[in-house]
Amino acid sequence: WPHQHRPGRNPPSARTMQASWTLVAALVLPGALLAIANVAALLWRDVPSTDAQVTGSVLLAIGWSLFLLFGLDLFGLGRLISGLGVIGPVALLLLIAAADLLLLIGLLDILPSWDVVGDAIERGVRDLARSLPFSGE
Repeated sequence: WPHQHRPGRNPPSARTMQASWTLVAALVLPGALLAIANVAALLWRDVPSTDAQVTGSVLLAIGWSLFLLFGLDLFGLGRLISGLGVIGPVALLLLIAAADLLLLIGLLDILPSWDVVGDAIERGVRDLARSLPFSGE
């Protein structure tokens, strides 16, 4: 990531900024995975999306876009966020954490019980194994 430059040469305040950007980056990936899981569950269950899913997706898209804009220093925004100090990455961290939480709530809201999910996965794997030309069944 662009913010991961030789931490030993940075002053202490810059090291704090670097750590906060690392936390922001660590929340972007789970949010993306939760968004994919939500879409898969919506397609599987054929149900309409919830407000939590829509809001979480919008917040995640905004947070991810801002993270890229600031991280890649597009349009000079990297200097702007550096001028804010730690509050900029912390605000972005809270935005992405809220998005992750909303996506998790939305996913848990539409998923059936874990027994149904486990049975569906087991049936899917069994059907896939039977369709292979070398399976012997």
